Amino acid sequence: MTLTPILAISFATGTATRLAEPLPAVVGVVGTLLVELLLLRFEVPVRSLWSRPPVRVGAVGAVLLVAGMATVSGGAVVVTALAWGLLAYLALLGGVVAREHAVGNGD
Repeated sequence: MTLTPILAISFATGTATRLAEPLPAVVGVVGTLLVELLLLRFEVPVRSLWSRPPVRVGAVGAVLLVAGMATVSGGAVVVTALAWGLLAYLALLGGVVAREHAVGNGD
């Protein structure tokens, strides 16, 4: 839900070519992995907070606000790092779901 507007911002502002740059990609992917490891350490309170719809909406709003502010201020590299971070998150989520599915099926 958040990656699509981030990519739309990149294409609309002509900064989508920066998606191929390695530094923002590494920053986005590593940043996401570090945040997820930190959140995993506090799993119970994080799950409790994340179960609240206002928290989820606020998180999406915060990402879009940061992307918008970065776009206005010429920080295309921030938008690119956000895009890679969200892509890393989706890949990580896909891996977790696939693992749970495989374990649930006894594979």
